[in-house]
Amino acid sequence: IGAGPSLDHYLDTLRVWQGGKTIIAAGTVWKKLLKEGIHPDYVVIMDPYEIVFQQVEGIEDTSATLLITAQANWQVGHYYQGRKYLIPSPVPAEGVEDYWEKLGVTPWFAGGSVTVNELEFAVRMFADKVYLLGVDLSLPGGLTHASDTRYRQKVADISGLIPLEDVNGNTVYTNSILIESKDWFELIMGETEGIEYINMSDVGVKLKGTIPYR
Repeated sequence: IGAGPSLDHYLDTLRVWQGGKTIIAAGTVWKKLLKEGIHPDYVVIMDPYEIVFQQVEGIEDTSATLLITAQANWQVGHYYQGRKYLIPSPVPAEGVEDYWEKLGVTPWFAGGSVTVNELEFAVRMFADKVYLLGVDLSLPGGLTHASDTRYRQKVADISGLIPLEDVNGNTVYTNSILIESKDWFELIMGETEGIEYINMSDVGVKLKGTIPYR
């Protein structure tokens, strides 16, 4: 689950799926999901910024397993009292690679965004079918995020954005950061066999290697 605007279209579906499918969510939407009565099995938090701590601050439900990348804000892991694991992400900082080597750990391949790390986790957990929710990788209707999330904004000026084909064959606008995530998604999906990738976004960018949700 990403934080794209199309997530709002599938909240009822997620409620039905609880207990039947493994739900992996970005920290950005964790509080939103809990408010909607949806309890993710795993939550991934990636960024080092102080504001990221607010994704976990105040959460008393410890049923989710928290996956924290090596560069995530240190307060996140310190605060959360539920199960938590460190993702051995490749961080461009001195000594990190040596640290993984001493532990006998091979760094994960993924980069780019929290949703890319979610995807790699699903692949590494031997999923045979992956549903992508809220992975719009664009700004449909000029909106940056799903409702009731801290980062949601409305972009009025699209002159600096990049047009791409959306899942319906129309044009949607995006930016270079989201295109980088799109490239990561398509790279990982292109190098994994035996996994069916279902794009549930009904307004986002067309992703090579996925089939539409029906």
